[in-house]
Amino acid sequence: MLGAGRLRAGLIEPAQVPFPWAREELLLDADLAPGARGLPVRVLQEHLNLNGQGVAIDAEFGIVTETAVRAIQRSRRLKPTGTVDQALFDELTLPLRAAVSPLPSAARRFHEAVNATALQHRRNFPRAVGPEPNMGPWVRLYMHGYEGPSYPWAIGFVLFVLGQAAFHAGHEMPLYPAWTPDALATDARGRGLLVTERDLDNPDMRAELLQSGAVFLQRDPGGDYVHAGFVHKLARETFTTTEAAPPNLSGYEGSAVTSRLRGFRHMDFISFADV
Repeated sequence: MLGAGRLRAGLIEPAQVPFPWAREELLLDADLAPGARGLPVRVLQEHLNLNGQGVAIDAEFGIVTETAVRAIQRSRRLKPTGTVDQALFDELTLPLRAAVSPLPSAARRFHEAVNATALQHRRNFPRAVGPEPNMGPWVRLYMHGYEGPSYPWAIGFVLFVLGQAAFHAGHEMPLYPAWTPDALATDARGRGLLVTERDLDNPDMRAELLQSGAVFLQRDPGGDYVHAGFVHKLARETFTTTEAAPPNLSGYEGSAVTSRLRGFRHMDFISFADV
């Protein structure tokens, strides 16, 4: 078992995570040992991959998974038993726990809390892992337990961060949790929060109308909203983001939460400056 001193200061305890589907990602129902099979083993294998152990995700606790578990235990200076209890699982899930923990210091305004929460997630390297796109613990976290090719998770990342920032700040959720960028834009427009590309034609107005923590909404050439993420830092002609982005900018679906440099063309925004 791990001593309490090995847990990072400021981390929320798994049982205290306020989002029930997130708690399920952090808690083991029972210890896992060689010979086990099923969903808990698959989740273990996902976390082993996220911790640098490239095992097959086949839901079978065989010799390869056992070897990877022993390697993790040795790297943490633990007895290499080859079995997984809650204490070891806590070690494997530390990045996810760190991402969903309250901010270490209170942000003064809601948009600052959003930006800081998004950055806290990015620093813990959320990414998809599994035999198909849009799979793994991070995807399920952002998609309320769902995963797979039918569940693009860039918008889920946006909604989860907004909800987490609102919860820990004691603030109401500023938007209805709509699961497509188009629906999110419609809701923001109705609340007077939407800032369009036309509103930002004058670069001098951008700093007045936007701020860190704003949501960007990317349009395709046909005018449909296809992707969303957060503004991290603004410049006159560009902005940096925190978003679930593809390996390159040729597509819209995410493989990892990362930072991109983007321009204002084909972009509208949801601003929380007055929230």
